[in-house]
Amino acid sequence: FNSASSHASQSAREDAEVEVQRLTGVLQRMQVEHVAADVAAEVAKENSESAVRGLNELLNESRFEYEAAQTEVMRLEMMLEEQQRGNAAPDGPMNRQMQESIVSS
Repeated sequence: FNSASSHASQSAREDAEVEVQRLTGVLQRMQVEHVAADVAAEVAKENSESAVRGLNELLNESRFEYEAAQTEVMRLEMMLEEQQRGNAAPDGPMNRQMQESIVSS
């Protein structure tokens, strides 16, 4: 009976060691996956921050272009008003300047 009990005890200990090794492997894989997930999250964060910076740059460029176009429209409107009021002669410098602006745009 002692031999059978000792054999059963040895078998249970071996089973426990195998289970510990299996669980240790599972834990190591989970740790690797956790580190990989952390790295992926950091990369995603950097990519989105970079994308936001790029969009802000585009927004600023667009705002600058919009303001420049708005200024040009106001300038042309003023030239038209002057011409309509008769302040500029038909062949005067303002008329020529306005025609050049229209042709160049």
